[in-house]
Order: sequence, then C-alpha cells, then structure tokens
Amino acid sequence: MSETQRRRLAPVLAATRVTEESDNSRWGTPRFIYDWQDSLFGFTLDVCADAENYKHPRYFTERDNGLQQSWAGERFWLNPPYGAGIGRWLEKARDSAIHEKALGVCLLPHRADTEWWNRYVMQTDGEAGRLRVSRYIPETRTHWYLWRDLVISTYVHDSRIPFEGAGNGAPFPSVFVMYASIEQKLLRSAPPVSLDDKGRELPNLTAGWPR
Repeated sequence: MSETQRRRLAPVLAATRVTEESDNSRWGTPRFIYDWQDSLFGFTLDVCADAENYKHPRYFTERDNGLQQSWAGERFWLNPPYGAGIGRWLEKARDSAIHEKALGVCLLPHRADTEWWNRYVMQTDGEAGRLRVSRYIPETRTHWYLWRDLVISTYVHDSRIPFEGAGNGAPFPSVFVMYASIEQKLLRSAPPVSLDDKGRELPNLTAGWPR
C-alpha cells in the first residue's frame, strides 16, 4: 500500500480500530449529551461508568460489573466499551426492557453492518417477537420500531461527538438507541429545549413514540 493510500484510509482504519478492538471505557459522555438525553428520559442509573466519568449519582463501575447487576425498573444510561463485548451490553439492555420493565438509552458507534447491530437493535434473533409498527419521523430523523414485546428508537447524531478524554470529535458517527418495555410511559411529552456544544437546538427524540 502506498503512502497516499495509507493517508486516505487512515480515518476508516481508525474508526474500525475504535469500534471493533479498542476499549473506550475512559471515554466519558459529554455533559451536554447526557443532559439532553436525561431531559427526555429521566435516568435513574448510569450502568457503565467510573469515578471520573459517571453522569448520574447512581452508577456501576467496572468493579461492580453492570452486566451482573439488575437493571429492573430502571431508566438507565449506557455508554459501553466499544470493543468486542459491546453485544453483551446491548443484550442486557434489550432483555432488561423486555423482561424487567426497564427503559434505557445507549450511545453507540453507528455500525449497521455488524452482527450486534442486526441482532440486538434490529432484533433478527426474534427475541422481541413480531414487528408490529415501524415509523420514521423526518423532523427529528428518528426511526421507531414497535415489536410485540419491545419499543426501540434509533437516532444517528449529525456531528462527531467530542467524548471526554478522547481529544477531538470521535472518528466515527454515533447513534442513540433507546430500549423500552411496551408498558413504559413517557416522562414528559414536551421536554425543555436542549442545546449542543455549539449552541444549536437538539431534537426531541420522544416525538413519534409508537402507541
């Protein structure tokens, strides 16, 4: 491979390394991102954090091992490590929503070509039952899916997120995936306006909740 080809491929290779191999457990969620999501969903627990980057006063550290803890009935925030184990976190999030009446939002790399995306977001393993309704909300660019036993929404963020501890913006696009039991109610239908780090208004991602 020539030097020119290496330079052209560098961003792609960096994104692949980050999302498939590296551990981003020290990449904290920017406060404006968490506050925006919290204003929509009212979190009660940060399930994957440490003493430096937690966002909610109740949080699980690596030592606590959030995968081994109960998320039953919680409204949880999840910014998981972006390595090979990401699927286990999404399986836990999905199953907690289906079986334990939890609601949660996951901040993830947007990788629709991966097994974990198809299995735990698009529900190709059938665990959530039959798809009843799918809907796209153009005003917020949010996709909603109502399965027999699960509600999911996905929103691809329109700019690279400046994670804490990661320097410049992430070298890959980010997506928010919301999991909820079908019995869940919205915290509020008209949440307060949230702004990003550049002062731009962030969308109300609860618009279009499929009921």
